Amino acid sequence: MPEIRALPRALTGITVDGPASWPAGIGFGLALASQCPGAVLWCQSGHMAREYGRLYGPGLAALGLDPGRLILARARKDTDALWAMEEGLRSAGVSAVVGEVAGAGFTASRRLALACAEGGTAGLLLHLPDGAATAARARWRVAPAPAAPDPWDGRAPGRPRWHVELMRGDDARTGQWTMEWDGETHRFHLAAALADRTAEARAGRTEPEVLDLRGLRSG
Repeated sequence: MPEIRALPRALTGITVDGPASWPAGIGFGLALASQCPGAVLWCQSGHMAREYGRLYGPGLAALGLDPGRLILARARKDTDALWAMEEGLRSAGVSAVVGEVAGAGFTASRRLALACAEGGTAGLLLHLPDGAATAARARWRVAPAPAAPDPWDGRAPGRPRWHVELMRGDDARTGQWTMEWDGETHRFHLAAALADRTAEARAGRTEPEVLDLRGLRSG
């Protein structure tokens, strides 16, 4: 079963299957960012703040990200948020930089990828689906999934889940999974059978399979 251990010090992209799935993409992105130690810079454009709201402290903690190590940068336009993200990546003063924008495009994302390499910092670009190619080393598409049942109260929601697709991963395995977040261990786990069943899975393989994003190499 795939286990996401850490973000690489490179650009990772997250998109969604439609605007209604944006909260799911944000939740998945927050959980990924929480895997990075130290301060996290979150750059949000004004459009995204108006359309989808701002981050909520208790929700951050539930996804493993202490609000005390989050730095928020709110910008009027996508271009301003991307500029702030690039400057943060080059500064090497934070462990990860997240950009929440409507779209980026290849040129802007290429600049972010180069800034990641220069600063040795993990970058996470969250954007709405626009069909444009990006220079992200790993590319995820995220959709919401029903939460796991609460073990103590069947009427209450349990662990959050996402349907995720790793569309590009270089030497990491691509595919589709339903991932579950463990708020106690701050880890991802496989919540259901792999959507892209492998021969090993069909044979009843039980050993965990590691999906370590630090091993990704640019194409």
